[in-house]
Amino acid sequence: MRDEDESTQRIEPSDSSSTTELDPEVPPSVPPHAQGSVRRLIADGWIEIAQAGALGFLVLLVVGAVVILAAKLNFPEIGGGADFIDAISAIVIAGVAVLNVPVVFDGVAIAVLPLGALVAAGWGIAWAVRSTIRPPQGDAAAIVRAGARVAIPFALLCWLAVLVFRFRGGHPVAADGGATLVIAAFWGAIFGALGALQTRRPLRVWAAAVWNALRARWPVYDEGLFAGAAALGLIAVTAAGGTLLAIIISLARDAPGRYFSAGDAVAYIVYLGAMVPNAVISIASIAFGSSVAVDARLNLSGELVGRARDYSFWTWGGSDVPPFVYLLALIPLVACIGGGFLARRRTPDPTRMATVVVTMSALVAVVLTLAAWLAKMRVAGIGPGRGYAEVAPDVAVVFVASFLVTGVLGVLGWKVAENERLFRQIGGARDA
Repeated sequence: MRDEDESTQRIEPSDSSSTTELDPEVPPSVPPHAQGSVRRLIADGWIEIAQAGALGFLVLLVVGAVVILAAKLNFPEIGGGADFIDAISAIVIAGVAVLNVPVVFDGVAIAVLPLGALVAAGWGIAWAVRSTIRPPQGDAAAIVRAGARVAIPFALLCWLAVLVFRFRGGHPVAADGGATLVIAAFWGAIFGALGALQTRRPLRVWAAAVWNALRARWPVYDEGLFAGAAALGLIAVTAAGGTLLAIIISLARDAPGRYFSAGDAVAYIVYLGAMVPNAVISIASIAFGSSVAVDARLNLSGELVGRARDYSFWTWGGSDVPPFVYLLALIPLVACIGGGFLARRRTPDPTRMATVVVTMSALVAVVLTLAAWLAKMRVAGIGPGRGYAEVAPDVAVVFVASFLVTGVLGVLGWKVAENERLFRQIGGARDA
């Protein structure tokens, strides 16, 4: 009996810790020795982050597919004889190109940031984060850190995709792998953080909280920030109107011919949605006195072929300036005078004009300069001496000109508001 008891004790577990309990949150297919690592990943939220990154990557591919579809509708001969892998490769390259990743074609690198398409892709990444992760309870900084982690799986998926899907052969086409990893992580972090913030409250509520915090910290700059925001809103509206006017004039001068099809119409709508913000920024840059460099100094072989042309109030691609271009001067007139006018109507202290106008000018200059820098398109030859081309506003001139023009016109708007108050006081005294 004693021997039987000892044998029974040998086959029974001697320690209760050796018994493996199934974790309901861990999939049954995971080996027992790996369940601890999986449990830690789940606790840290990395499983949800990976899902959000994968979903955001799929949204980016959808945006790339729309761009490729538009190009195919506009030029039906593109992609003739391509197979399924070629189609996926084109979609991947177009998708990451939306993020401003350089695409190398036969020794020439092309980089453009279509702001409309970027907003669509960013909305998709934010939606993926908002629909997938559960950010921690806490302050905004903790929520931002939780959402920004989506940059890691999102960038890795983009990087692996561009390494696998590329066009090889005599004329290779591929997205830059190293740039893809860095740029995808940058945008993934930004849009992931925005998506995480939306899980707690709408972005407009966060923006209002930031605005109130700025007002509480620097109350002396309150009126200037308000005037600058109002001026930027007016710039966006009036520049969009100028862009629409330019499109209408272009169509009136060179109307689509009889070969213009419904597919071309759909393609142009996609192009407009992707690039209209870039065009609006270029129009606003010209309106403030800057120039926009357009055209190429190289061909597809990277050889120098001429000089770039500048478009501004003083020259229009080397020819006379069309009269309608001068109408663009209405953009800063309306926006900056309106900003100064609103600032004077809002401030209780008329002696703070210098502080208010300088703050307004600084905000307008910084935002317009950043937008002009983002909106540029650059084509560069790979290797020394192979030239470059770009479509880009002169960023330095945009900053200086927008600061000075906004300041002068802001003072004018301030004085107009003061005179209006004076006239009202005189009129009230007469009525009394």
